[in-house]
Amino acid sequence: MTVKGEYIRRTLLDESNRWLKNQNTVLATKLHSRTGRLVNERSMSVSEQGEMSATMTYQHTIEERFLDMRVLRYGSKLVRRARKIHTRFAYGHYESIASRLMYGLTDDVVAEIKQQLTD
Repeated sequence: MTVKGEYIRRTLLDESNRWLKNQNTVLATKLHSRTGRLVNERSMSVSEQGEMSATMTYQHTIEERFLDMRVLRYGSKLVRRARKIHTRFAYGHYESIASRLMYGLTDDVVAEIKQQLTD
């Protein structure tokens, strides 16, 4: 594994853990779940695609997406009550991942990863 590939893998793992932690906090405050299915059936995985590539996959229940787009009808009036539990995190963490991958691989980080790969 190359240093850049290892950096990409570590960044995606770190961001996936941060995503789940932050989303757990919001789910606990915005939703009053009886079964816990929305929280328990989520998972993140990072798989290596080659020397310089990795993929982060987020699996969740479909209800999470529908709660994010929620619209209620009161007669002819539409009221949007989006819970902001899906898209907000996807795009927010996408921005964080992109900036870390573009600017985070400094000489110090390269030296640290090389040291850990040789041990």
